[in-house]
Amino acid sequence: MNTGSRKTESERRRCFQFRRRRHLYFLLAGNYLTFTLLMLAAVLGIFLLSAMAAKEIAPVSDPQGFLARAAASQDEELSSLDPVRYLGEGAQAAVLTEEGQVLYATEELSRSRYSTRLLECLQPLVSRERTLTAVLPDNERGARYMITSMEYDEEEERLAVTGYLLLDKEKRVLDGTLFPGRSFFSEEEFQYLGGRDAQGRSLYLEQYENPEGEGRQLLLAFRDMEPDAYHRAYQIQNRILSLIIPAYLILAAVCIFRLSRQVKGLLAPFLAGIGNLEKGKPSGLEAYQGPSEFHAIASRFVEMEEALKQSEAERMRLDGERRQLLADISHDLKTPASVIRGTAQALQDGMLPPEKKEAALDTIIRKAEQVSSLLGAFHEYSKLEHPSMPVNRKLVDMGELIREYFAGRYQELELNEIYLEADIPEEPCLAMADPQLFLRVLENLVNNGAAYNPPGTRILAYLRKEGDWLRISVADDGRGIPEEMREKLFEPFVTGDEARTGKHGSGLGLAITKKIVLLHEGTIQVAADPLPGWRTEFRIYLPAGERD
Repeated sequence: MNTGSRKTESERRRCFQFRRRRHLYFLLAGNYLTFTLLMLAAVLGIFLLSAMAAKEIAPVSDPQGFLARAAASQDEELSSLDPVRYLGEGAQAAVLTEEGQVLYATEELSRSRYSTRLLECLQPLVSRERTLTAVLPDNERGARYMITSMEYDEEEERLAVTGYLLLDKEKRVLDGTLFPGRSFFSEEEFQYLGGRDAQGRSLYLEQYENPEGEGRQLLLAFRDMEPDAYHRAYQIQNRILSLIIPAYLILAAVCIFRLSRQVKGLLAPFLAGIGNLEKGKPSGLEAYQGPSEFHAIASRFVEMEEALKQSEAERMRLDGERRQLLADISHDLKTPASVIRGTAQALQDGMLPPEKKEAALDTIIRKAEQVSSLLGAFHEYSKLEHPSMPVNRKLVDMGELIREYFAGRYQELELNEIYLEADIPEEPCLAMADPQLFLRVLENLVNNGAAYNPPGTRILAYLRKEGDWLRISVADDGRGIPEEMREKLFEPFVTGDEARTGKHGSGLGLAITKKIVLLHEGTIQVAADPLPGWRTEFRIYLPAGERD
């Protein structure tokens, strides 16, 4: 018993955990976490890219690091030194003994040894004294070059001149306090004295001891940073960092699209359920699986579906009663029709005097035909009232349909002095329609215009696309319809006899027309503002269609 209780409690806990996992909060939190991680990765990547670009444009040399690497290496390990790694592209290095013998050198500095005179012209990496070379203008003493030794403080400010040297054009010493005992400088010594080699690289000489305590000299040649390199690197970094905003927008769009796909997936069963309801099928939402918030909506949807079913059943019951009424009326009409036909047959059999036979026969037959026509109209109206009335809608060019109909009726109506006109655009005007049913609409409207108007009347077919709707108008220039008749003209058994002369039809033609238009999700009315030059306009609006 206790085991069963524990099992039940465990099952409840699992169900509760499942509901928590299916909560909408976790869906949103997961998407937000994904966006955050992607954004962090994008920012990190952009920062790394900017750092690489800055290093490429304004590489930071590390001569002290290279010196420490050399000082930690045995003589036999010097070949593994890589000056480019520490000093940048094109850097050169050489390790010398105290006597100037070369122990290791890159290609451009490779020689057997360096003289002491030459090495004395180089200055160390870190020193408060610097040697500057200047070219002098022509003077009486013949001095062409001045070598000056300057002392700087820690803020790189000049403090004092510690020595000088004057050289002529051949680099011979004329006067000075530097390099006592020298009378001249070779071209290479003079170049080293200026701190630059032939390729424009800065030259430095550093003293150090190797791991065995032996004195060594490190000769370095590398390019100093260009004055505007940092500025260019800063500009490039700013441009690269400005990619953060586009990256944010792109990632936001991707994550929003992903979230919308997920939400669409959650809403798809609802759309399918609505489609099923439109087709008269069960929605299928009883087994909906999704977040608890959406599940609550599905439950309410199922409740609404049940209410609709009950409402539909009630409507069906009322429709059945109305159809039964129409059937009873039809039955009542069939009886006098049979009597009329029987009387007509009796007349034909000679039961009436000869002088009355022909007139009575014509009257009875005409009435019988009217009753038969009325029955046909009742039958058609009853079919349109039925909820399961088949409507075979497809994409139809309404302009082409109207042209074909008018072409078939043109000669017939012209013989009765009714003239057809059309104002239909050349471009296709598409709508989802049942061609056979809509031909009946045109038939009823044209027949209505021909029946209630005198000879010489013109009937117009007018078609235009207005936004998302097709406007289809059938107009005439006949007698017109009084305003008080327009509202009830589409009701069953209402005719235009009060407005137009003569008794015509059953009064169901326009009612049938309205039913067909409603089955096409459209509207029909007698326009209060007919087209210019026309007195009556039946105006129909149908939803416009488009080709896939």
